[in-house]
Amino acid sequence: MESFYSHVKKYMQEQCMVRPGESVVAGVSGGADSLCLFLVLLRMAEELPFFLEVVHVHHGLRESALGDQQFVEELCRQKNVPCTVIKADAAADAARWGTGVEEAGRRIRYEAFGRACKEAEMRRGTPCRIAVAHHREDQAETVLFHLCRGTGLRGARGMLPVSGRIIRPLLQESRAAIEAFLLQNKMTWREDETNRDTSYTRNYLRAEILPRLEKGVNPAAARRIAQFADTCAEAERYIEAMTDEAFRRCAWMKSGESVSDDAGAVLFLPAFLKEDPYIQGRILYRCLAGCAGTRKDLASVHIEALRELCDPGEKRGQTISSDRPEAMREIRQGWTDRSLSMPGGITVCRTGEKLCFFNQRRLQDRAVLEGDGRFPFSEDNYSCRILVFDGDMDAIPRNQYTKWFDYDRMEMFPVFRTRQPGDCMTLLSGGSQKESFTKKLARVMLDAGIPARIRDHIVLPCIGGEALWLPGVRMGDRFRVTPGTARVLEITCRPAGTEE
Repeated sequence: MESFYSHVKKYMQEQCMVRPGESVVAGVSGGADSLCLFLVLLRMAEELPFFLEVVHVHHGLRESALGDQQFVEELCRQKNVPCTVIKADAAADAARWGTGVEEAGRRIRYEAFGRACKEAEMRRGTPCRIAVAHHREDQAETVLFHLCRGTGLRGARGMLPVSGRIIRPLLQESRAAIEAFLLQNKMTWREDETNRDTSYTRNYLRAEILPRLEKGVNPAAARRIAQFADTCAEAERYIEAMTDEAFRRCAWMKSGESVSDDAGAVLFLPAFLKEDPYIQGRILYRCLAGCAGTRKDLASVHIEALRELCDPGEKRGQTISSDRPEAMREIRQGWTDRSLSMPGGITVCRTGEKLCFFNQRRLQDRAVLEGDGRFPFSEDNYSCRILVFDGDMDAIPRNQYTKWFDYDRMEMFPVFRTRQPGDCMTLLSGGSQKESFTKKLARVMLDAGIPARIRDHIVLPCIGGEALWLPGVRMGDRFRVTPGTARVLEITCRPAGTEE
């Protein structure tokens, strides 16, 4: 028991996962892995120390999920650890987003973790980390999934121990060691029956593929795959450093996601063509992914098409992936006037000795938004802080772009996003009774005379399907501050067209 905890603690310290005075939001489902994570962090929080909080997500998929929720709530109550429960409808969200239920659940969880993390940072003024309970077998499943789907070094390295705010303290531990630790601590855990459903890809890898590899190839298959991932991570770090140096020699990329960007990246071809072909491919991929803002839908066929645009007369002996010749034909059909259309709304143009990458969607957004500086079009236009309220109603700001909300009545921290179908605002009637009613956000925008061309671009604070405030127009009444309010959430908005 002691050696398990010491091993995890040492790993966390080696990877600089958390520092004294910081906060950690732990995702706890009630299963063995997350329960082990909770116990390790609880003990370490006293020794380091740091602030520990728990987020539990009820996905709305199983009848037994309520028992999981109650188990986690009772555990946190006994250990005096703050616990936030988020209830969702993963099946409905999957249908709305056009994804599988598994992916929708993951998205819901990490959005919930992110909100809790941001709130903790504002409350304490120190950095916050998100702790998740991935272990060695999870790492092996991830690597196998990436390899079967098609990947390079980045995918073969699997999950990293530290990735932005996310930390994975149990990544080197086996599921058997985790369960042994819990049994030695006389702890029981919840079982998710859907983990046995092999229609989910990861469950299939966990229940069918890994056991066969361990039985028929190597009993330590999961460990060896995880070690392979570590090796790939080391190689990726080295090659990424080499790519950084080469990128500085031959390319330029505009930072940020501003809609005022024109060329998002420029490649200077004489210098570029001197680089090693493998590094060239990584540079092209970086330009493409950086301008698109995503790696989704990018494949080797797109990089090969860009190579031809860089140096169409060169016979490099490179071949197009034989399993996707139709993709190259489609790309070449869109190749006019030495330009290519790429995924993510990117157009790449060859101009003399330069290759220029343009994000057409951002250029279209700029045309739409120019001259409309009254409204916020990015989460960066907002700042938030939590204040103690003494009941003085005269202290409430009357500024058009600063609003106070009753923070204690909010079930979660707001998300800053554009409108979605069905969004509404809670308003008070103008009569003496002051009864509340809901009004469609689309109607609020229409009544306010907001041009149709910008309505889908305005970013505003929301909780669930409710908009809290439409800056420059009006705020909702659901969370208005009252004399009994103890804490307020102050949200300040600074659209591009307003003065500091």
